[in-house]
Amino acid sequence: MLARHDHMGTDAVDDTGHHRETFSEVYVVPRDMWIESLSFELNNAPDITLHHAMLLNLSEKPYECKKIMGRELWSMGQDQMHMHTATFPYPYRLFVKRGDKLILQLSVHNPAPPLGPGDVYTNVSGTLKLKTRTSLFKNDFQPLAFRLLFLADEPCQTKPAPFAFSVPKQTEHHVIQAPADTKSGGKITFEKPTRILYMGGHLHGWQGGVSVSVKKNGALIQTYETHPSKTVPYRYDTPHGLTSIDLAAGDSLSIESVTKNPHDYAVRGLMAIVGFYYTK
Repeated sequence: MLARHDHMGTDAVDDTGHHRETFSEVYVVPRDMWIESLSFELNNAPDITLHHAMLLNLSEKPYECKKIMGRELWSMGQDQMHMHTATFPYPYRLFVKRGDKLILQLSVHNPAPPLGPGDVYTNVSGTLKLKTRTSLFKNDFQPLAFRLLFLADEPCQTKPAPFAFSVPKQTEHHVIQAPADTKSGGKITFEKPTRILYMGGHLHGWQGGVSVSVKKNGALIQTYETHPSKTVPYRYDTPHGLTSIDLAAGDSLSIESVTKNPHDYAVRGLMAIVGFYYTK
């Protein structure tokens, strides 16, 4: 059961009772598979109650934040639910090998008005469908990798919210940037040429998140803004979809975010994340 949560102004994702987290059974991949698309549905509750869902490969170490159980293969927040499916263009596919152990993490919360409907929901679950292909020849497909870039007050902290940051009170235009250290989670430097084929942002618009921007070697190349949904009450929508961004060996990507906080108290637990798939 997902009960109503009276989300107060200073509440954050690392507070007790803010959300409920659950995991699927571990799925052992029966054969080498090339994933063409991933499609997610939240069952028996509206999209607004999704905090995030994440597919993890327990057989691979995470890129950063050892607190995470495994390597991220896919992620979706409520502000991406306006487009439930991510599909990769041929010949690019997300590869998982036989014997890999996959698990779906689901985090849901149920804020009361004015941030959410606040009704009571039962038998809430998430379903992630993978459309896969089997390679008949050696060079049928080209593999993709997935990365998350994120901003945080304390990257990889031991608290339950390693991807969160705070915004000072009465701030109209607060900018938070990724540190120069690539181990912070907000920056990546590529060792070889690559191309980004799919990218999107995740923001907490209901808490004051405005935008998250992507920079290539310090130059702005993409900005994702979040806005209230025109069709679904309470939900914010942030774009995600196909793109084509070429990077040379040694190029770096970093992110920065703009938020606002008109309140007379600091707001905690905001998130600014960019996820992308790129060629290996």
